[in-house]
Amino acid sequence: MSRGGGRAGCVGVVAAALLSVAEDGVDFEDLAQQARPGPSAVLRERGLLVAQVRWYNTEHLHSALRFVTPADRHAGRDEQILDARREVYERARRRRPERWAKDVRNWAPLGDVTLNPAVERARVARTA
Repeated sequence: MSRGGGRAGCVGVVAAALLSVAEDGVDFEDLAQQARPGPSAVLRERGLLVAQVRWYNTEHLHSALRFVTPADRHAGRDEQILDARREVYERARRRRPERWAKDVRNWAPLGDVTLNPAVERARVARTA
């Protein structure tokens, strides 16, 4: 078999490997069962996914939301959090003004947020 056989060469190698496995008396169903994830693996992966989504929505501070979690934003707690944060920054600036070269960061609550602003603008333009 040539080394540059491309896809046909790969098929030959796979076929030869399967043939040798079949000659050893290994059942193909057993191989397929081992390759498939079992129910416990699926449940473990689902649990990991649920944990990741929970962390992302309830703990991760998003810079696009001015470092508020999506859950806080969705529940309407973002304004209270941002007001408190602005007060802390202003108090720190009054206490040690020499440490501040610029104004306090903009902690004003955001307006509407969309996942795809360009698509949303186009949709609004079509309806106007």
